[in-house]
Amino acid sequence: MQWEWLVGPAMGGLIGYVTNDIAVRMLFRPHAAKRLFGRRLPFTPGLIPKERARLANAIGDVLDREVLNPEVMEAALLSEAMLEKLGDAADATMEALLREERTPRVLLEGMVGEQPLADFEAGARRAANLYLMEKLMESGVERKVAAIAVAEARKRAASSSAGLLTLFWDEKRTAAMEEKFSQTLREMLAEHAPGMVDEMLDGVVREGMDTPVRVLAARLEGQKEQVRAFLLRQYQAALRAGLEKALKSLEIGKIVEERLNALDMAALEALILQVIRKELRAIVWLGALLGALLGVLNAVFV
Repeated sequence: MQWEWLVGPAMGGLIGYVTNDIAVRMLFRPHAAKRLFGRRLPFTPGLIPKERARLANAIGDVLDREVLNPEVMEAALLSEAMLEKLGDAADATMEALLREERTPRVLLEGMVGEQPLADFEAGARRAANLYLMEKLMESGVERKVAAIAVAEARKRAASSSAGLLTLFWDEKRTAAMEEKFSQTLREMLAEHAPGMVDEMLDGVVREGMDTPVRVLAARLEGQKEQVRAFLLRQYQAALRAGLEKALKSLEIGKIVEERLNALDMAALEALILQVIRKELRAIVWLGALLGALLGVLNAVFV
């Protein structure tokens, strides 16, 4: 009777341990199908190698739908804690700028080089010149100036000894004079304004590039809170506008799926075991415990 109380639980525990250990190993092994006389042996390959494509697809799909979807990411990136950290970073950056003695030109030349910076500066000035000229021409300022000039000339003519001219100076003549004067002004703007605008921009750019950073930053020191709020608003607006598109373009789920499918099965097994080795060993020992309990129950009933 005493042997039954020892042997039963021992055998049950051993059987439970071995069977669960085999079951866990069969999750991964064998890595490839085994064949005998041209026929695939049952339970080969292991469960995970056999279903790897489906599992990889499911993991990638879960990542896209549940973990890295726009709603979840937006909630994380726009949380109060995140905004507070960004605000603190903006304040720290402002404090650093207020201590910076170098000029923007010196800093940028150190980062990109002298010639690339000069090319960028010239390109930026050209782009700004074209934009300002386009807006100037679109504004119709020459027509407004022409209308004011012709009206003033008509007024002066009426109050002078040449007042008789107004007898022939009707609305049709006024419109014709305005059109001609406007065209002349437009031609003058097209010829001379680009040089004037470029000279103005050159002065502005040179002053900004060659002024110490601390001096430029000091102009905003009294508006630190406004600058902080502006940067946070821009961050939030940019994130809301581009997050969904950015996540779709990254295709993280697809990348993970392709990576899992491309991994060697031994490497994939090692990767999974790094995460759940402890849990799998617990399952094996749970099998031993259940087997031992069944052995005790068997001894009781016998």
